[in-house]
Amino acid sequence: MVRWPAQIKPGLRSDYAGLIFDLFPTFLELAGAKLPAELDAVSLVPVLRGGTLTGPRDLYFVRREGGAAYGGKSYEALIRGDWKVLQNDPYHPLELYNLKDDPQEKTDLAPTNRKRANELADALRAHIQRGGTTPWAPGD
Repeated sequence: MVRWPAQIKPGLRSDYAGLIFDLFPTFLELAGAKLPAELDAVSLVPVLRGGTLTGPRDLYFVRREGGAAYGGKSYEALIRGDWKVLQNDPYHPLELYNLKDDPQEKTDLAPTNRKRANELADALRAHIQRGGTTPWAPGD
């Protein structure tokens, strides 16, 4: 929820689905700062002003859990359009869902739609590899 008098129309609604890190480029744009070219987050200013964002966008999620069930490993998900590929734990295969037809993710389509599953698995792997290049501590 956002309140910005004289900028955002009262009662404006959006069905945009994004990630919390989209706030960083949003605030940079609002402050008049230049957005870094390598940033994979996007400014939400067009959405705040009643517009839409252009172009396709992957929503990538990663989570790391502790305990024996996860062995300190991460598990990931990626949403591209109506499709979602995920791995609910690091020891099971990727699952594929069509969120438009199956919003509760009850029918795993990975076994029957290998082409789409492989396409999204490749995209997911690229996000994981990109994250792996980020140093998390000085000297990494």
